[in-house]
Amino acid sequence: MAGFACGDRGSSDPRSGPSSSSPPTTAASSGSASPSDRDVIAYISELEVRRGRVVGESDDRFTIAYGRPDRSGRRPRREVPRADVCGVTDHAPAAGEVAACDLGKGRWVPCRVDQLGAGRVDVTDHEAQRHHLTTEAVVGLAEPLRTRLGAEISKRRKQRRLEAAFAEARPVTPDRWVPAVGTRVVARRLADSWYPAKVVKGPDGGKVEVAWELTQWGEQALSPIDLAPISTDVASLRAGDFLLVPPQGDDPQARWEIRRVEVASPPEITRLDGQASAGLPSAMVVFRAPEP
Repeated sequence: MAGFACGDRGSSDPRSGPSSSSPPTTAASSGSASPSDRDVIAYISELEVRRGRVVGESDDRFTIAYGRPDRSGRRPRREVPRADVCGVTDHAPAAGEVAACDLGKGRWVPCRVDQLGAGRVDVTDHEAQRHHLTTEAVVGLAEPLRTRLGAEISKRRKQRRLEAAFAEARPVTPDRWVPAVGTRVVARRLADSWYPAKVVKGPDGGKVEVAWELTQWGEQALSPIDLAPISTDVASLRAGDFLLVPPQGDDPQARWEIRRVEVASPPEITRLDGQASAGLPSAMVVFRAPEP
C-alpha cells in the first residue's frame, strides 16, 4: 500500500505518538509501511485543514478520524485523497513557510509563519488575522501540500481585497434615479448582500417601498441609495467595474453574486476567486468605484 503522497517523513515527532527515537520514514521508503493510525494533517476543503489519525485506506484515499469523539467514543471521519494528507513531522517551519495552525477548540487552519521565538510562533492565518501561538499549535507541512496551501492563501487574500473594493463601489445609476412603481430592482439587504425585489410604493419621506422576491421577507422601505437598476448594457462596462449577477442554480430568489470586469471589450468577467465567469450575464447591476 502506498504511503503519503505529499512526502511525509514519518513519525519522528514525539507528539505523534511513537517514540521520538524511531527512525523517520522518508518519502522513498514510506511506500513499504502502512500509514494506518498515523497522526496527520489533512486538507479537507478550500482552506480547511484537520489534524487527525488515519483509520482506513484504499488505493487513492485515506479515511481520517478527527475532532472530539461523540458519546459513543467515535470521532468524525472523512475520506481524503492521499495527495492531501501529510504526516505530522519533526520539521519546525521557518519564517515565511506555510504551516497548519491550531487556533483552539479543534479549529485548524493554514497559516504563514511570521516569526519564531522561544516557545512561541507568530503567524498570520488565511484571513490575514495575526495570532501568537505555542510551538505545539503549529505543525509543519511537507511539499507539495505546503506550496499548494500557500497558493490558496494568496488567492483568498486577493479575494478579500476585491471584496473590500466592492464594498467601496457604488451602483451606476442615472442622475437622481428613483425607480418607478413596478420596477424590478436589486436591493441591499444586509451589508453587501443584494437581493431581487420589486418597487411597490413610490417615494415617501425619501424612501421607496419594495417587496422582496424572497416572499417571507415581506415588504420594506429603503433609501434609493440601497437600490440598483438591472441592466443588460455590456457596452458601457469598464475594466475594474464590479457586477452583481443572478445566482447560478435553480433559486432565482438567492443573493446576487459578485463578478469583476477584467477587460471591457470584448468583456472578460471573472469571479472574485479569479475563475472565469461562464458567458455574459443575462442581467446585471454595474458597480463602480467613486470618482476621486
